[in-house]
Amino acid sequence: MKTFFILLNDQTEPSQETHEAHRAHIEALRQSGQLIQSGNFVDYKGNMALIKAEDKKAALVLALSDPYVREGCKTFKMYQIELEEYNA
Repeated sequence: MKTFFILLNDQTEPSQETHEAHRAHIEALRQSGQLIQSGNFVDYKGNMALIKAEDKKAALVLALSDPYVREGCKTFKMYQIELEEYNA
């Protein structure tokens, strides 16, 4: 599996329905083991997700299936990354 960083950029305010669908999408990714981490930026209008996918095409399918992206509320950029493992 490869790791991808998805940067979501705010475009328009999502409806409550779209927001709830996005939360369900994130939860489904978490339960499937594909979501490593996600969160909102404090000083940037957008949010991010770290996901695991077989390849770039599979990661793109996941990004495009996000309700925020489907509804045009957010645009995204996606980057494949190699994570470094450190002991805390």
